Amino acid sequence: MIRIPTGPVRLAALAAGSAAIVAAFALTASGAYGPQPQDARGLALAEYREVAAATPAALMFPDAPDGVDAIVTGPVSAEFRARQKAAGCETAQWPNVPVVCYPD
Repeated sequence: MIRIPTGPVRLAALAAGSAAIVAAFALTASGAYGPQPQDARGLALAEYREVAAATPAALMFPDAPDGVDAIVTGPVSAEFRARQKAAGCETAQWPNVPVVCYPD
């Protein structure tokens, strides 16, 4: 039969276990993760808006400061699809998306 320690031995074991748990939490909360994505987010967003403002699409949609998605999700005419295909909209990369790729 295993005997459970009592008295000072039990208190010492409890104190050591508690100290180990506190140390583990302190290490994980001390910034050991390195730089966080939100640290550079402000700069990246400013650069993104600068590029977006320099495109013709930004002039067409001034109320969208972060850019406009050229992907059409609703029904459109066959003529519009033909214009998109002729302009190479499928291979266009943002921010250099031709204005013809946006619906009227």
